[in-house]
This record gives sequence, structure tokens and C-alpha cells, in this order.
Amino acid sequence: MAFYGLLTAALLAACCLYREPVQNRGRRCDGRMTRERALNLCVLALLFTAMTVVAALRIDVGNDYGNYVNTFHEIYMNGYVVTEPGFNLFVRLVYVLCGGENYLVVFALFAAATSALFLRAMVDQSVDFRLSFALFMLMGLYFRTFNTVRYYFVLAVTLYSLRYVLRGEWGKFFIWIVAAATFHKSVLVVIPLYFLAALPWRRWQVALGAVAAISLPVFRDFWMEIVLKLYPSYQNTVYLEKGTGLEGSLMGIVRCGAVLALCLAVWKDEAPVRRLEEEDKGPDDAEGERFKGTKGIGKSDNVKGIDGISRAEGIEETTGIRRTEKAERTDGILGRAAMKEEGRQRRTMRILELPANRFYLKLNLLGLAVYTCASFLPLVSRFGYYLITAHVLLVPGILCRLPEGRKKRLLYAGTLVFSVLYFAYFLLTAHQEGVRVLPYHTWIFTEKEWLNGSFVF
Repeated sequence: MAFYGLLTAALLAACCLYREPVQNRGRRCDGRMTRERALNLCVLALLFTAMTVVAALRIDVGNDYGNYVNTFHEIYMNGYVVTEPGFNLFVRLVYVLCGGENYLVVFALFAAATSALFLRAMVDQSVDFRLSFALFMLMGLYFRTFNTVRYYFVLAVTLYSLRYVLRGEWGKFFIWIVAAATFHKSVLVVIPLYFLAALPWRRWQVALGAVAAISLPVFRDFWMEIVLKLYPSYQNTVYLEKGTGLEGSLMGIVRCGAVLALCLAVWKDEAPVRRLEEEDKGPDDAEGERFKGTKGIGKSDNVKGIDGISRAEGIEETTGIRRTEKAERTDGILGRAAMKEEGRQRRTMRILELPANRFYLKLNLLGLAVYTCASFLPLVSRFGYYLITAHVLLVPGILCRLPEGRKKRLLYAGTLVFSVLYFAYFLLTAHQEGVRVLPYHTWIFTEKEWLNGSFVF
């Protein structure tokens, strides 16, 4: 427990050195290697290395560790396994290249891929990487990757692929999800769920969704039978026992409820959609001082949000606020008065109306419905994590766009307190059956080797 606490503190301290790139502050980045960018790369390299090494050096950590080792062995021996073909092919390829059953290499490669995808998703899509990473660690997401290896790998893929949903590039999204399904087929559930979240919600649709959610506990035996047909390997296992599951329904409800409370607290707050202009002034000429250009402000005439609504005045919400550098000119000159008038047309928008935040909020509501109405079936509640992992993007998307003041400080403090308490609860329960990521063991300091479900010397 102390090791996890110290590791988290060290990684968060290192993360504080990260500086948000200029594109995340609403200005254009030219891609040149600056001192700030070099520092950021060093910080990311340090975080990736630490996360990968700790995960790769573990042995017999996680409820499914022994099961995975046995599965690797069966795959190598061409035995019967219930795992997906992409995962089986990957394990067989690694064993062939290693010249034998070196399962430690498989765990190390999955640790590296999972860590890289999570970090890349947060760097590219969050408006505040430091806050996103803090939530990632304090919510126990990193340490849970020690348990269900396949699941958290596809979860990282899912978080990374959110960029394509926000851009409306559904083809690329489908490709990523289908590829991930060859490692864990449960990820296919995100296709209808994310598409549902991307649609505009009307009252009759919300009512229909509420009826569908209520049908889960009412017809629990029916839904249980469907799940076990899809996952027959979970029959008579610990995953179907009351109170078990990836996180537990209660904490899932608490977490979704806390995020919902944060959203309600900023329901009417507005965020600037235009950043402070930086103007390049050219030399004076016969017509007076000329305006040469702007950075971070432009006009895009038909930017489609995730709800399919065309937005004028150039607001494209993907990983932050993007601008085009195209400005309309009259006789080649755009005066300051014209720029100010253009800026006044749309300077603010409600924080939760920003397309990315609105999409993440809908995912949170769907996750809350799953955790509440499917609490009788912890296996189904696993699907909830595909919906609520976006918390690491939604919370920074809300807090960072609040205007400076007492309210912002209080919400930041409340988020910090909740996250620390959540992390403390996670550490206290991390040894329990179904998770069992504590105590931490490493093969460096043990003479024992875990093989086929038993210790051998």
C-alpha cells in the first residue's frame, strides 16, 4: 500500500513539470522544438517508463494473473481457450520470438502499450494533461491495469479513439474498435453507446432510455442469461458473486454522481470560446497601420459538432478549441473595429454546451444508468467503465474553462479532496478478491516463479 502511495506521489510530482502546449491554450503551435516542448517530452518519457517498468516487473499481482499465465500456456500448446483470436495470435507470436513460454514479456508488452495509449489520449484530448493524469492515478485506473490485462488494453484503445467520435470520423472509430475487439469482444458495446451519446437527446428518447434501464433489474434473469451466453466462461465464477466486479456498483454510482454534481454546479457558467488575440503589426504605409494577421482567431463557415449541428463562426471542438487562421478582409485590410465586432458575435458559450463536454456528460449519464440499474450483475457493470473513463477528460474540460474566482477554487479543492478520498478507499480495498492488485510482488526480489497456477522454484 505504501509503495502505491509513494509511486503515485512521485508521478504526480513529475507531472507538475509538464506545461500545456500553446495549441491547448488556443494558439497555434508551429511544431518547433522549444525548451518547453523538450521538457514535456522528458516528463512524458519519465511517466511512461515508470508506469511500464512497475507493471512489467510485477508477478502474481492481480486477480487474473495466474489465469492469464495458464491461458498463455494453452495458446502456445494449441489448446482450447476462450480468448479472442487477436490476443491469441499476439501471445503465440511473442512466445515464438522468445523461443519459449516467457509470459513476463507478454505482460511487459501489454503494460507498455496500455500506458502509451492512455498517456497519448490524455495529452492529445485533455485541455489540462496534469489534471487528467492526476485523476487517472487517483481513481486507481493505472493500478487496475495490473488485473484485467486485455480489458484495460482495449479500454485504453477506446479512450484514444474518442477523438474520432468528436470529429465525426466514424470510419476510423469503427476500425479501432473492431481491431480492439480481437483482444476483448466486450468493447463492441461502445459502438451503439457512443453513437447514442453523439445524437441529440430529446425528451421521448430520454424516456425510452429510462424504460430500458428499468427493464434491467425487472428482468434480471433474462439479462443474466443473455450475458452468460456471450460469456460462458464466467459461469459459476467470482465475477457473478454479489459485491464483486471491476469496481463495484456502489463506487461507480458515487463516482458518476460526483461528476454529475460538478456538472450541475457549472450548469449556467460560460466559457470564452475566443482566446486573447495576438496581433502582428506591419509597418505603416500610405493607408495607415495595417493589420497583418492574427493567431488563434479565424472563421470557419461550416464546422459540424458531434450533434450534427452546423456551427458558424469557426468553433471546432475536438481536443480543445481550434482556430483557423483565415480572416475575411475588405480591400485586403481588416480593421481593428471589424475584428472587435467579429469577436463580440460569439465570445462565450456555456461550458456544458461545448461539444466535447456535452458528449462526455452523456457518457456519464449512461454510465450512471448502467451502474444503478445493473448493480445486480457486476459483470455488466464492467461495461460502465467504457463510459466513465472519459471522466479524466470531462472534469478538466469543466474546471479549466471556469472563470477565475472563488467558485473555481472551491470546485478545484472539492475535486482534489474527493479524488484523494477515492484513492484511499481504493488502496484499502485493492487486496480484495476480484481485484487483488495488493500486495505488490516483483520477480526481481523473489526466487519463485509463477507457472501454470502454482509456485515453482
